[in-house]
Amino acid sequence: MKRSKVDQAYEYITGINRNYPDWPATFNTCPTEGCVNLARGVCLCADCYEAELAEYAGKELAKEYHAAVKRKADLLLKVLDEVRSKQ
Repeated sequence: MKRSKVDQAYEYITGINRNYPDWPATFNTCPTEGCVNLARGVCLCADCYEAELAEYAGKELAKEYHAAVKRKADLLLKVLDEVRSKQ
């Protein structure tokens, strides 16, 4: 059975999310030929998932989504660092 465009796009969205885990995780080289980024587990890196998502949602929206996920991950680290500094 062929997957819907929404299902496929959601796979790329969750792939981007997966590359910004809340806790320590294992990373390896992205399997995309020519890509030198690190990727979580054996999946694609966030940039490659963004490129795949762009095929469905457009380049600008995919980039905006990826930036928002990265910003959330960065903000989470800042919050946790602040909490640790007050212990």
